[in-house]
Amino acid sequence: ITQRMRGLEQWMMDLCLNEDFVVAFLDKLLEVQLDFYTVTLEAVGDLIQVIEYADDYGMQTGLQLSPGMYRKYFKPRHKIVWDRIHDLTDAKLYLHSCGAVSELIPDWIEIGLDIVESLQPKAAGMEAEKLQREFGGKIVLWGGLDVQHVLPYGTPEDVEAEVKRIIDIFAPGGGYVFSPAHAIQPDVPIENIFAMWDAVEKYGRYPGGDGAS
Repeated sequence: ITQRMRGLEQWMMDLCLNEDFVVAFLDKLLEVQLDFYTVTLEAVGDLIQVIEYADDYGMQTGLQLSPGMYRKYFKPRHKIVWDRIHDLTDAKLYLHSCGAVSELIPDWIEIGLDIVESLQPKAAGMEAEKLQREFGGKIVLWGGLDVQHVLPYGTPEDVEAEVKRIIDIFAPGGGYVFSPAHAIQPDVPIENIFAMWDAVEKYGRYPGGDGAS
């Protein structure tokens, strides 16, 4: 929201040069978010299983801002909103955050996040093995299928192999939801979409269960 209202370049400058404005702006957005989630969840909180909170902090090669800046400005406000959500519903809280965000996942776990998505595998530090090793069992991991290379440019066989690979990494012990790491783009061959779906049906099931996906 901040980037859409201020523009990315101006918002980055605000964070560095205009602390009073940033605090006032974020506090106003916090007020709006608290009102929104309160009204919404009082109406439908007992009817839903997952609630999405989208906030992108990553780029391909790293974070958009330093971990220290996140912890100063955003983490305390996230905790307030996420606590309100958890107070109003038993639904699990799901954060969509693209890019290289592994440095922030411990912070999100600390303040009560249930699910992190999208696990963009070609972003720095977002390799499936690393994420499972560091965070498996601590938070639900959702996503992980490469939409930058394998899904648009691989063969159906490549797609099947990659689906199996990431399920084999993430699924043991539970706490994994399979999905592409972002929206499926228009240039993805339909054959690859079917190959992904078929591979999930083939490999994405826990023994005796209805599925890992």
